[in-house]
Amino acid sequence: MPALQVRRVFKKSPRTVFGMWTKLHLMARWMSPYPGPVDCEAEADARVGGRFPLRMAGEDSACEITGAYKEVEPHSRLAVTWSGETTLGVDTLVTVQLSPCPEGTELLLTHERLPGPARDGYSGGWQMMLDHLAAANDAEA
Repeated sequence: MPALQVRRVFKKSPRTVFGMWTKLHLMARWMSPYPGPVDCEAEADARVGGRFPLRMAGEDSACEITGAYKEVEPHSRLAVTWSGETTLGVDTLVTVQLSPCPEGTELLLTHERLPGPARDGYSGGWQMMLDHLAAANDAEA
């Protein structure tokens, strides 16, 4: 199965966008694949080998994800394992690449090893999460 890729441009610097992915108080503002207000509980040890559990909830659903940091290159790249009921128990891999661009930062998210039945849900889920990230990023001073 080909990897799922999502590309977005954010109006902030790579340093700011990277912080949105690694600082707990910032992650809690946007990391939810559900419409409406963001409800995310997270722990993160953003270093290679560090682990993170996430609990994301919407009005009628919730999901829990666990993972480990595989690559941490400040302000440019993160790679994490991503596993839970929504990945059908498969240990998938999410890579976030940040590149400076004239508008701010280009983000390329690649989600690999997703089982076929989970791929469509994740396509919409990542779009929603990146919408939340854009709103939180715009609000971040």
